[in-house]
Amino acid sequence: MGDTRKQREALALPAGTVLRCGGVRWTLGGAVCQGGSCLFYRAAREDSALPFGIKECCPRELSGRLIRRDGVLTGVDGAADAALAQARARMAAEAEISQRVAAVSQRALPVLEAPGAAAVDVGRGERAAPAGSFLLLRQVSQGGLFLPQLLEACSR
Repeated sequence: MGDTRKQREALALPAGTVLRCGGVRWTLGGAVCQGGSCLFYRAAREDSALPFGIKECCPRELSGRLIRRDGVLTGVDGAADAALAQARARMAAEAEISQRVAAVSQRALPVLEAPGAAAVDVGRGERAAPAGSFLLLRQVSQGGLFLPQLLEACSR
């Protein structure tokens, strides 16, 4: 487990990375946490002072089989690429489920958007990321909990 965590930490996008979705620029903070299927980042939207979060598809079971090319996660071989594509498809489907759960739960962050197209810029120009690579989230639950409080409440 420790090796997997370190492998995923090494895959995290650096703070300051810019993500462009539908013409809107998002600037990532550092990775906040890791889930079974993703890395979660704090994010700032260019036209808003509100806090947001961004989930990046990065399945734990693929940790040792992923690399980052110009900011975009890819598999080290065809099998890893295929597994990552399946994980991205599942993550894209998560948006609707997340919105339904957030409507009835105080412990869910609703997905604002599952962008079909996104571009990642780690300082070397924008590179297209496949659909399902990222989910854009509010950083406030329906119950008014911001991410740090929500994580603390869920860990109890």
